[in-house]
Amino acid sequence: MEPSPVETPSSATTRALIDRLRGYERERERLGERDRRPLRILALDGGGIRGLVPARVLQAIEERTERPIADCFDLIAGTSTGGILALGLTVPRPEGGGPRWRAEQLAEMYRERGRVIFRRTPLHVLGAWLIEKYGARGLDGVLQERLGDARLGDALTEVLVTSWDLSANVPRYFSSTDPATAGVPMREAGRATSAAPTYFRPHWREGRAYVDGGVFANDPARLAWMAKRAPEAPGRPIVLVSLGTGAAKSPDPARRRFWGALPWARPVIDLLLTAPTDLVQLELEEASRTSPLEYFRLDPDIAGASPRLDAVDPHNLDALDDAAKALIAAHDADLAAIAAAV
Repeated sequence: MEPSPVETPSSATTRALIDRLRGYERERERLGERDRRPLRILALDGGGIRGLVPARVLQAIEERTERPIADCFDLIAGTSTGGILALGLTVPRPEGGGPRWRAEQLAEMYRERGRVIFRRTPLHVLGAWLIEKYGARGLDGVLQERLGDARLGDALTEVLVTSWDLSANVPRYFSSTDPATAGVPMREAGRATSAAPTYFRPHWREGRAYVDGGVFANDPARLAWMAKRAPEAPGRPIVLVSLGTGAAKSPDPARRRFWGALPWARPVIDLLLTAPTDLVQLELEEASRTSPLEYFRLDPDIAGASPRLDAVDPHNLDALDDAAKALIAAHDADLAAIAAAV
């Protein structure tokens, strides 16, 4: 990745990541650890409890391939809830022998543990405009339960999760193949990528505060593609599967009388963290016409469900499951192509 004439600290951090991952890929090819199949990339969007939908799609892929997701992809990149899914799909069993969780089990995690993650104490209710909406104890407990003491370097396939370093005001990437982060506990990477502003307090690690990667890369598909594509043509073919969680809705202007900082605070965070990914999708669709990229984007219509990140009531979970079923049915041909490609 060529540096721009004027490079910001943020772009320098991303360029360094991409150069590192490209170097890792070239080394694996040099050692004969890659065959000539296309590189297979899975990218998972953020979206809080709406992560139930991509989890169900991944369940469908596992059922069609009769293989765990970790065996189907060379790189899994995720942001926020997508980052937690990426880690959950690649964490090994403590006794060895494959992934600890299948996609169906992670889908049930949203249904069974959503209320634990998004549980408000009286303190958080009373201090709603001064402190975070939720305490981190529930989220920390679920991450410990699902990821245990495994470290990023233990991942069964390459994993990349995004976060934002508030202390340095730059993106941070937790990569299983980067020596600087391979030793980070998976549960800490999961906490850093999912620390949604106003919902959870930042995650502190080694004197730095990390927040949800959705503030800059809610859809990590373009980042993952850039990290793996060869800058020289023609490059190795890439299959990129990108799974969304549906679009957040803007506040209804007709129902709002006040537009100051307080009324905007949480709605604008929801929009930022689940902002439409049309530009990412457009760029990757264009790249698929001009480079050896096969790109699949599956994003649900969640009109029948709440767009909120924390809507964990049973009715909404059922609506999200319905949205997942509709998405799977509408993309049956794409899923068949994905199963054949991976």
